[in-house]
Amino acid sequence: MGPQRNHVQPPKAQSWAERAHNSASLRYPRQEADLSSMLASVRSNIRNYDMHHRQYTSKVQSVYGAKVL
Repeated sequence: MGPQRNHVQPPKAQSWAERAHNSASLRYPRQEADLSSMLASVRSNIRNYDMHHRQYTSKVQSVYGAKVL
């Protein structure tokens, strides 16, 4: 018999997206937490904008009257 070879499993077939996700999670382990805090910040900013816009609109309407269509 010839020399014995160690049997090596072939690499698992992965899509480009799977490879990219695995690579990113290795390079950026805090990515999920960072993304969560960024989304929370965006939501907070949108809420603040809406609140200030409503206040501004009510002030303008109290001075100039409601818009008539």
